Amino acid sequence: MTEESERPEDHGVELQPNEPLSLSQTCMSCGNEGRLSLLLVPDIFFPDVVITCFSCTECGYRDRQMDRVESAVEGVKITCRFKNSQDLKRYVVISAGTEVKIESGEHGVTYTQKDDAVMVVESLIRYVLETLISRGTLPEDPLTEEETRGLDEYQKIALFLQESLTDLDLVLVLEDKKGDTRVLPVGESLEKGTKSLPLEYFTDECVEIVRIEKEDRGENGESGEQIW
Repeated sequence: MTEESERPEDHGVELQPNEPLSLSQTCMSCGNEGRLSLLLVPDIFFPDVVITCFSCTECGYRDRQMDRVESAVEGVKITCRFKNSQDLKRYVVISAGTEVKIESGEHGVTYTQKDDAVMVVESLIRYVLETLISRGTLPEDPLTEEETRGLDEYQKIALFLQESLTDLDLVLVLEDKKGDTRVLPVGESLEKGTKSLPLEYFTDECVEIVRIEKEDRGENGESGEQIW
């Protein structure tokens, strides 16, 4: 990897999606002419990626790196108030580094999403439950009283999350300072993606979205959980 990221605009070129482009570039190792190849890989949910490859036939120097083409100019905070089981089937596009809060009454849990992901709300709740209690598989079946006895401080929150899947009355808050996270309307598919749609498209009687200050982060957010 080079110390500074190569971007298409650095070379005065405009890349087209999935169309490789090759340019001449001076080798930083020997000073002779090498070849720089660029490829723009589009994504309908998250930032596009530019793959940069350099090779020099004179000295054999090679370099490859991947850079995200950030498109969002602001972060988002999404607050969802769900009371209908159909809301569990909503798709969630969640960016790495997003802070996730699930609340119901006096109970709640918060954690930081590690990777970019696309899932339904129900899977997100099950994922949090699985993460907290470190089970090897997702808890497809309800936890028994015997299974919860060994959870110690996680017992109440595990039961809370499990009850959230049946007696639905919860608040889901997603705070994404990258600006890519979205919760889709009930019944909407993933076919057209989310990047080209305005924020107003994702708001309804259950979902509220506000813009927040954008903050640059690394590929993965720091992991961490908190329960109350």
